[in-house]
Amino acid sequence: MPDQGLLQAQLAQANERLESLDERLRAVDAEMESLSDERRRYELLRDACDALDGLSELGASDLFWGEQVKAEKGDGFVRSVRKRMEGFQNRLSAIDERREGLVAEISKEQEAAELLEDDLFDAQQQEERRKLEWIVEREISALPARRQIMPWASGQEDDRRFRKSLGVSLLVSILLGLLVPLIDLPLPEAWEPLDVPERLARLVEEKRIPPPAVIEDKVAEV
Repeated sequence: MPDQGLLQAQLAQANERLESLDERLRAVDAEMESLSDERRRYELLRDACDALDGLSELGASDLFWGEQVKAEKGDGFVRSVRKRMEGFQNRLSAIDERREGLVAEISKEQEAAELLEDDLFDAQQQEERRKLEWIVEREISALPARRQIMPWASGQEDDRRFRKSLGVSLLVSILLGLLVPLIDLPLPEAWEPLDVPERLARLVEEKRIPPPAVIEDKVAEV
């Protein structure tokens, strides 16, 4: 299981680095904000230089410089101004690069801090689940020795149960043998012949007379 103390220390360090990067980013933003007026002036100066270049292309530089200043000299002034503008633009670009680098570092540190927070949360959840589990603690003792008894060995528990069952069965049989003769059962009455009336006896013994045979008339042959 991950060490919560180590994860918390790493997360604290990541948060400290994030605070430091945020301070540096605020300083860069403040520096950029302080140059806002100067940047506005250079933007206007760039527009003026563009306009003077346009006049020079049209051959009308004297409209701005006058007849006392030659066109080549006026163009030289414009080029020097553009060099100053280029230096200021390089300065702004360097500040932008520093800001982009700080933003990238902050994003990276934030991702690392989020991963550490997830790991710390998982470790805390595992610790909570471990506390809720039942911990079984008992002393380990030697196993008791058991006698090696073969299935066909006599004089064991099975034989004792068999003798006990046999004794109970014999005792019940003896009790039944002693109690059954003591039970008084009523004897059935002796059978006596019934008096049958003489007329009924005569009808039973009289044989039925068979009916006379039917004589078929023979038809004379013509």
